[in-house]
Amino acid sequence: MLLFSVYCAAQEKVKVQGLKAECIISNITPEQARERALAEAKREALRRAGVSEIVMSADVLYSSADGTDMKQAFNSFSTIELTGEVLDYEIVSENKRTDQFGNFIVELVVDATVIKYETKADPEFDIKVDGVEEFYKEGTNLQFTLTPFKDGYLRLFYFDGNKQCAMIYPNDFEKSFLFKKDVVVKFPMNSNIEYTMETEKEREENYLVFVYTKKDIPFTDEVNYKNLMKWINGITPDQRIVRFFAFIIRGSGN
Repeated sequence: MLLFSVYCAAQEKVKVQGLKAECIISNITPEQARERALAEAKREALRRAGVSEIVMSADVLYSSADGTDMKQAFNSFSTIELTGEVLDYEIVSENKRTDQFGNFIVELVVDATVIKYETKADPEFDIKVDGVEEFYKEGTNLQFTLTPFKDGYLRLFYFDGNKQCAMIYPNDFEKSFLFKKDVVVKFPMNSNIEYTMETEKEREENYLVFVYTKKDIPFTDEVNYKNLMKWINGITPDQRIVRFFAFIIRGSGN
């Protein structure tokens, strides 16, 4: 964690307090309304911190990590280049009320920490992933190859349709090492490991998130969407690349 802390310390951090946001609960669930209000609070945090590139896609980036929203969020993260990001946040208060028209409204007050980057992404630092298919049948195995354009280190995360998530590389059998430029690596690397597709649903969307970094930066928190984004955002853009893949697992009856 020492190396990770050094990267964060090199950047300016701005604390923004008392961010107020609300969303009407109309044709959406209370949880979805809460997430949309939180997204607005995060965008306002960027504005107050002076982050210059505020784009509409940030709405998607800060949306819920459930279902297709998660797919949109990671796709947006892979394409949006901001000069700062919300590193962490705390919901100070949450309230539900009705307005004069009888609409139910979710109100949030949020404190946030914005990190302002002093560097931009390195366009030559990238990876190529081959072999991830769009559809898999339950019981089949996932295999793919990774080709780095520059030397670096990998953390690979998996999210499924039941909100289960894990870091599948490195693991107890496959340790972190320096991936070399232009050397193709097949996953799983250990012949005793299989990435077997399992689902209890007729159709389930799953996700792979590749985080490739110039330094070996450990991820030690509980694996969930919030912690992953906090870890990624704490690494400056010139030191990492994020690639995201979504695929469907079809149940055995399909």
